[in-house]
Amino acid sequence: MGTPHPKSPGAPQAVPFPGERLDSWKEIARHLNRDVRTAQRWEETAGLPVYRKSQGRLKGSPVYAYKSELDAWLRQTPPLPEKEAAPRPPVSAVWRRPRVL
Repeated sequence: MGTPHPKSPGAPQAVPFPGERLDSWKEIARHLNRDVRTAQRWEETAGLPVYRKSQGRLKGSPVYAYKSELDAWLRQTPPLPEKEAAPRPPVSAVWRRPRVL
């Protein structure tokens, strides 16, 4: 018989130290020194270790994370951009021409 997966509903949740748990996106983002949308995107695209209090990924469902897991994830993950860099529009030739007064 195998052990339950850490993210499965029946898995025991051990907290290493009191105050280790972050109980909202706001607290998680503050710990990561990023905004909430960046933390949510990192969960979806880069595997940020965040747990859901209810089943599914419904918008607004309560989440929590552990500081030690977030810190370990940050050490193992290469630096991620906060936002995708938008390409700069090309400079128009009109703006490069000298103006005659």
